[in-house]
Amino acid sequence: MSTQASYRSIPVGLPRRLPVVPLPLAGESFFSWVDHLAHTYEVHRGPMMHALGLVQTAPQWAARDLIRYTMQLPAQASRVVGTATGLTNRELAVMTLEDTGPPYTGISAPRMPKETWAFCPKCLTPGGRWPLWWYEPWAVACPVHLCYLVSFCPHCDTPFTPERTS
Repeated sequence: MSTQASYRSIPVGLPRRLPVVPLPLAGESFFSWVDHLAHTYEVHRGPMMHALGLVQTAPQWAARDLIRYTMQLPAQASRVVGTATGLTNRELAVMTLEDTGPPYTGISAPRMPKETWAFCPKCLTPGGRWPLWWYEPWAVACPVHLCYLVSFCPHCDTPFTPERTS
């Protein structure tokens, strides 16, 4: 069988299985996990989302699209990400806010992560991951480092937004 013929046998619309897939940490958000995958493969989040089979509105909106997937991972998206990673629907669901509360139906959902996010600067040192509970409105302090979460860069006082995490 030629190489060209083997490419034709891949179903259209389904991503190929990634050779290395770091498992998500307990309590990690889908956004953080996809960013960690991108870091593992040394690509930006947009190409990583493409490799996972996730639909994006535009490359410059990859972070916003990834927020939507962190809120709610539709069944089709869960299937293609599962195909690409080998993770089960349940393993993917626990990384979304949909699994922790009422279903999200749109961008105006009251619990949707806002434009500016709160985070623990000590947790996000290089290699740090973003826990799902940081998206919750009640999240104000880090129980690990015993400090308040902040929503601005501690170095330049710029509001912290998903676009700045690339």
